[in-house]
Amino acid sequence: MKKNKIIAAIVAATVIAGGGLTYRGYAMEQEKQKTETIYMEAKAEAERIQEEEDERIIASWEDKAYNGVSIYGVDVSGLNKEEVSQAIETSVKDKLLSQTVVVEAKEKEFSLSFGEAGITLDQEKLANEAISFSKNLSAKEKIDIITKGIDQDIDVAYELNEEEIALFIANISKEVNQEPKNANITRSSGSFQITEHAEGRVINQEKLLADVK
Repeated sequence: MKKNKIIAAIVAATVIAGGGLTYRGYAMEQEKQKTETIYMEAKAEAERIQEEEDERIIASWEDKAYNGVSIYGVDVSGLNKEEVSQAIETSVKDKLLSQTVVVEAKEKEFSLSFGEAGITLDQEKLANEAISFSKNLSAKEKIDIITKGIDQDIDVAYELNEEEIALFIANISKEVNQEPKNANITRSSGSFQITEHAEGRVINQEKLLADVK
């Protein structure tokens, strides 16, 4: 009888101990889940805050040229449309006006500056192109460009005044064009003078005009 009581006591102690371990494991699992829930909620909140911040940054650049955008080598990063137009009117135009058309003929160089050639360009279209560049990208791509920059130089489409170019070419033709001459021998004061043969030379004005334009 005494032996049975001892066995019963051992079994009871084992059950109690086992129950304690089960509860401890349950409590640890609950704590783990709680920690994970807090982490996920904190992560979601951080992502929400970052997304709002990204949206705010993107919105602040909506009417500006993105970081790294230039026009004909003139940096317009962060400028709004009015400021880009001003940069075109001054810096970009100044660079264009300093360019020249050079024609080589009869071992001579003939030059005409873009200013003399009456250069014109669509400043409105050019400004819009600089402002709208990459605005159709995803939010992540926009943030990358804003923060890291991009190497993008906008091409400048311009026109030269056809009448000024035609006049320039006509003046070249006056100096360069030459009628063909046959060799000739003449006698003067008892001696002979020889005029050498000269080939004719005519500039193709239409082709040159097309090349210059």
